[in-house]
Parts: sequence; C-alpha cells; structure tokens
Amino acid sequence: RNIFDQSRPRLWTEQVNDWCHLNSIQYDSTDNTLLISSKLQYFISKIDYNTGNIKWILGNHENWVDPWRQYLLTP
Repeated sequence: RNIFDQSRPRLWTEQVNDWCHLNSIQYDSTDNTLLISSKLQYFISKIDYNTGNIKWILGNHENWVDPWRQYLLTP
C-alpha cells in the first residue's frame, strides 16, 4: 500500500477490499529485490527489498500517473 497507487483503477472490481491482490512474491538474492505479480492491477514489478523503491513495472501503460509512470517498461 505504501509503494503503489491505491487509487489506480482495478482490472476486476468484485473484490471491494482488495485493490491489488498479489498472485506471487519472489525474492531474488542476486540483487536483493522482490518480484511481485498483481492480479487486480495487472502488472509485474521489481522492488528493492531494503528500500521499497520500484526498479521497474511491466504491464499495461493505461491509468498510471506520476510518479509511477517513469517505472513502466517500454516494449
């Protein structure tokens, strides 16, 4: 909740109290990061484990606003 935009529209709205719904969280010891997959926000992201800083976001570019927009990967 402290890292991503809670006001960003969700892919599915039937889960009223679940704005993100993480499918998976994987720790990567090679660079001390977390890979997360969000069902309702429809993205995968890499986050620094110690600081919580976003490294990148892989997903649809719609409905992202600053400051998150800068982390979106471009195909």
